[in-house]
Amino acid sequence: MYRPPMVSSSNQALREVVTRFEDEVRAFAHATVRSIIVMEVERRLVALRSSVAPTRPRRVTKKRATPKRVTAPVAPPIETPVAKRQPVAKRGWTRDAIVSELASWLVSGTSVEASFITRHGPRGLVAAAKKTFGRFDAALNVASLQVSKMYPDGPPSRHG
Repeated sequence: MYRPPMVSSSNQALREVVTRFEDEVRAFAHATVRSIIVMEVERRLVALRSSVAPTRPRRVTKKRATPKRVTAPVAPPIETPVAKRQPVAKRGWTRDAIVSELASWLVSGTSVEASFITRHGPRGLVAAAKKTFGRFDAALNVASLQVSKMYPDGPPSRHG
């Protein structure tokens, strides 16, 4: 006598085994992804904590009673900053000199990145900006504020 194979019970058993396997793989994948995310978050927190250096308190000095000079803003030249003279570093960079030099770079339209200015700009400008403002980006922020005060309607166009 011919008996057909018991397909339904063996298929059902196979489906159950495959389903359990898929559930285990899914749980393992979730656990792996979770552990990777936790490690990445911890790595970024450590990097963030190490990059935020404690700041030193500023010295409080008494200001002298000298009248402030009132000067009209002078538009920086629109020539390429690379061709500018570079003797400023020999006599030292002042806060105003740093800001005006960076403002002229911003107005000129050339690349204003610390690495580019270090290679192609005035000697010591980036180091002085970092020393004076703490970060080069902070010096750029002050320079862009000066540009916005000098040109309230936007910087002059280089075309034309």
